[in-house]
Amino acid sequence: MADKQKSFDTIEASDVALSHITTDTGSAGEAQNHRHARPQAIYVIAIIGLLIISLAFIVLQNQRRANDANADKNQSSATAESAERTSPTSDNGPFKKAQTATQRRQAQDLLARILEKQQALESQQVALWAEADYREAQGNATQGDDLYGRGQFEAAQQQYQLSLEQLSDIEARFAPFISDTLANALKAINTASKVADIAKTRTSLELLLQIQADNEPAKKGLKRLDQLPQVLELLATAEQNFTDGKLKEALSAYQEAIKLDPDHPQAIAGLEQTQTKIKNSQFQSALNKGFADLGQSNYAAASQAFKRALTVKPHSDVAAQALLQAQTELNQIQIKQLLASASKDEQREHWSLALDAYNKVLTIDNSVVSASVGKIRSQARAKLDTDLTSIITNPLRLASPSVYQQARQLLRDAQGIQPGGSRLAEQVHQLEQALALATTPQTITLTSDNSTLVTILRVGKLGQFNARTIELKPGKYVAVGIRQGYRDVRVKFVVDGKNDVSPIQISCQETI
Repeated sequence: MADKQKSFDTIEASDVALSHITTDTGSAGEAQNHRHARPQAIYVIAIIGLLIISLAFIVLQNQRRANDANADKNQSSATAESAERTSPTSDNGPFKKAQTATQRRQAQDLLARILEKQQALESQQVALWAEADYREAQGNATQGDDLYGRGQFEAAQQQYQLSLEQLSDIEARFAPFISDTLANALKAINTASKVADIAKTRTSLELLLQIQADNEPAKKGLKRLDQLPQVLELLATAEQNFTDGKLKEALSAYQEAIKLDPDHPQAIAGLEQTQTKIKNSQFQSALNKGFADLGQSNYAAASQAFKRALTVKPHSDVAAQALLQAQTELNQIQIKQLLASASKDEQREHWSLALDAYNKVLTIDNSVVSASVGKIRSQARAKLDTDLTSIITNPLRLASPSVYQQARQLLRDAQGIQPGGSRLAEQVHQLEQALALATTPQTITLTSDNSTLVTILRVGKLGQFNARTIELKPGKYVAVGIRQGYRDVRVKFVVDGKNDVSPIQISCQETI
């Protein structure tokens, strides 16, 4: 520096009063002593003077160095102003001042962006995953600070820009670093064949959690790491059992491994492979059983076996075709049996049972013509049988004119069936009797108190009497008694054509 090249101020030597020579007329001995002591005093004084001069020189030298250091420190803050004061007149113009101000603002803007990047990276624990690059970027920013402090704003901008680019590059690497680290850790867990293979994996996952405490995949990875030794042991057992053909044992081991680590690909693949082989074995066993039963004409057993095979492999064409063959044979047997049963039921005139058998045949195969014809025949005879039974078992219904006419038509229909069968003949005979009885009046005796007005509904008024005999056809009747000052009475009675009806008492006896 220019200041350091200046010479130090010289120190002028001053006269030193050594001692005052006396002219006293003392004794000669005393004068002699003075003459011997003078050279020694001068020597001592000279040495002391040299020491003082050296000390003064050292003090001034240290002070000059301190002043130079202070000048260097203050120079950065006053560079712009002193440069303007000491530079030529053209450097102090408005354009130069504006250019300098612009460069200062641009440098400050870059610095603000650097601080923003720095805060973001510090929050991402950058020192744990990019320390060297981060320190280099900080160093460039520090150099920019030095240049800025000396008023070299354009050069400071360049250093700030370099630091900002480095920080931006580090920031852009954060997300890939997290994902790559996690992916590598999970890959190590998924592909490890022994515990030693994942020695570094725990460190990687713990580093991720130091950076991101809420990183759930990393937490899950650590849990999988804790289970990995037992998982690897189970996988080894499962693979050996699979190789030995012990499929159930292999399946159990794979299932236990998946309980510990549901995401382990080897356990998932092994489980699927084992299940597939078990299914193939079950399918082939059921298929073999079905064909063996089919060869022995045991169609029912064969059908069940082929159905089991289709349960294992629903889309197997082989099993489906075999089941169709077995079912067809079984259906033919069942149809023959049902047709034979229906024929026997018709002969016995058990028309409802025959109808059920024909319906079952048509459910199996609706193209069987004999079943369709038999169904129509059995259905008609079953209805006729039901209608005949309904009237024969309840002949009093014939008292209704409409029911009576229906019964007569039913009788004609039954008489027109030839050959009708013994049951139908008996039903025709019973219906004829019921129709004849329904039109034959029966003598009924009524008693009263000669004060009650008696009326039989649907028959007419009988008046007051003590006893009266009338003829009524079989049916259900209601007699009504009315008497002034007494509560009315209603008496229900039945005429069944058997001539054993007791006298009917009709009298009002309860006063109002």
